[in-house]
Amino acid sequence: MKVERALSEVRLCPRNAQCRYDLACAYEEENELRKAFAEVRMAVNLVKSYGRAWKALVRIQAAMDAADIKYDDDDEKYLVVLAQDDEERPIFESDEECKNFAADCKLAGNELFVTKKFSQAVESYTKAIDALRARDLEVDSKLLSNRAAAFLQLNEKVKAASDARASTEADPDWWKGHWYLAQAVLGIAKSSPQGACTANAERAQEAKRALESCLKTSTLPSDKRPTVERLRDSTNNTILEFSQQEGCSLQ
Repeated sequence: MKVERALSEVRLCPRNAQCRYDLACAYEEENELRKAFAEVRMAVNLVKSYGRAWKALVRIQAAMDAADIKYDDDDEKYLVVLAQDDEERPIFESDEECKNFAADCKLAGNELFVTKKFSQAVESYTKAIDALRARDLEVDSKLLSNRAAAFLQLNEKVKAASDARASTEADPDWWKGHWYLAQAVLGIAKSSPQGACTANAERAQEAKRALESCLKTSTLPSDKRPTVERLRDSTNNTILEFSQQEGCSLQ
């Protein structure tokens, strides 16, 4: 079931490193190590600084070595779909042309989001993000927070949290990055098994920090401040609830 779901996500967003990583982990659980290796190597190729993917790559490679599984052949025959073949990817003659393309994709994504076509919105935002990253151009914090919002609507909390964190790193003063990060990690905590109380309490603490950072931004509209403050205050109760669960080691 995990593999099937991860496969559908990769088909939707073949150049999303998180999707590739998720599929690799699903394959690894099924002991499909060669496929897992191909997918996780694609993930690190898409995002060179993806720490978890690099760790998974080392782990999977070690497992393959132990099982005497070769991995020096072509990854392409193990990938569910290539990360958008070169002929399908737009070719830009200048950085400015690439930026204009990304702006158009962002606008299209916004329109799809408003009409509640969230999967298509993610796809459009991803085209913009991938185009910018392919030319080593800065990805706008608002573009990242927009995709985080779309992922939240699709209940893809982990992907939403990843984009929201990237948004806060791109522009710490953009309030929506912190806001969506808080919503995403709180959602992860509340949907996780009760036995993971320590991890869930830590996630709730991260949400609280995100909300406090949100309140410090200069971009936060005055009419949104009470909403952020209410969620911050209720998050304190959430932290307390998790920390009081049996087995929680949160200090």
